[in-house]
Amino acid sequence: MDRLELPVLAQRKALPNLDLLRSLAVLLVLADHLPATIGVAKGRRDLLYSLGDWGVLLFFVHTSLVLMMSLDRLSVDGARRFTTFYVRRLFRIYPLAVVTVAVVFAIHISPLSWGNVPVVPPTAGNILSNLFLVQNLTKAPSVTGPLWSLPYEVQMYVLLPFLYLIARRKDWTWILGSIWVGSVALGMLSAHNHLSFLRIFGLAAYAPCFLAGVIAYHLSRKSRGAIVGFWAWPLTLGILTLAYWLSENFYWKRYNGWACCLPIGLLVCYCAESTHLWLNRATHYIAKYSYGLYLGQIPVLWLAFVKLENLPIALRWLVFLGGITAVSVGSYHLIEKPFIDIGTRLTRTKVKAGTSFPQAAEPEEVMASR
Repeated sequence: MDRLELPVLAQRKALPNLDLLRSLAVLLVLADHLPATIGVAKGRRDLLYSLGDWGVLLFFVHTSLVLMMSLDRLSVDGARRFTTFYVRRLFRIYPLAVVTVAVVFAIHISPLSWGNVPVVPPTAGNILSNLFLVQNLTKAPSVTGPLWSLPYEVQMYVLLPFLYLIARRKDWTWILGSIWVGSVALGMLSAHNHLSFLRIFGLAAYAPCFLAGVIAYHLSRKSRGAIVGFWAWPLTLGILTLAYWLSENFYWKRYNGWACCLPIGLLVCYCAESTHLWLNRATHYIAKYSYGLYLGQIPVLWLAFVKLENLPIALRWLVFLGGITAVSVGSYHLIEKPFIDIGTRLTRTKVKAGTSFPQAAEPEEVMASR
């Protein structure tokens, strides 16, 4: 494949804008959980919950986009492309999730670090549902709050390679657009009580958000490069975050996530990448360790501000800051990275000639789901 035929995002030497998107996502989730834990959000929980919810939707957009690029890097076609993708995702998302579930069950940590939520009973059904990430299908409670979103990502993985075959075709924009409209229609239908049987397809509520990332990949194949400066990227993210927050708390809220995610997919490949070194460095590391930060924040918050509630507040903050750093960095280097390498070795393929993806944009290494 000639380099000029590569998606425009793949032609860039670095992708700090995607790091910024992922960093914003995980920090919004933390901005939801931290104030609720320390009591700042008493009586105003809903105002912060919408920020955490929006952070998860941003993760969905980001994940589908970088996984489209991951599929594009593989030099194999047909069934082997699918199996390579699935094996790598298996070794990327499950190891840390399994360790988190085991630790939370073993230490009897509450699913939330606020509100006196009881510990999830360690029944066989609850354990297996959380280990296999199928809570949305079995209706089992998530052993730790952030784990709720992972089943939807795992189930979306099944569809992504098929969507890739469509998104890679430059002339199939209308087909991809029709799929997005169809996903919105399915989501709207599943919201009605008399059509509740559609809810077995748990992705109905989030498919338009995932598809926004697929659309972003498709447009990057058609685009000739950035047409607006970097300033448009944080400005758009800020406006959409405010729009989602306002609609969730004060206005129409049922379908606003779909409407807010789509502009991100439409814009990302047309924005110049950030050249602010300090920002790029910060967002690179936050994005790199975001999976551990996402899954580890509730246990760390529980330890620092609930289990150790009798300690001076300064010490509790030190425990939180040290704990969240240790968990995020340690989980990546001790669990995530070793299993990423195993998945890569098991599915070793050559990278397409002329493809240059920096570490910041490599989904198997640093951009996988939380």
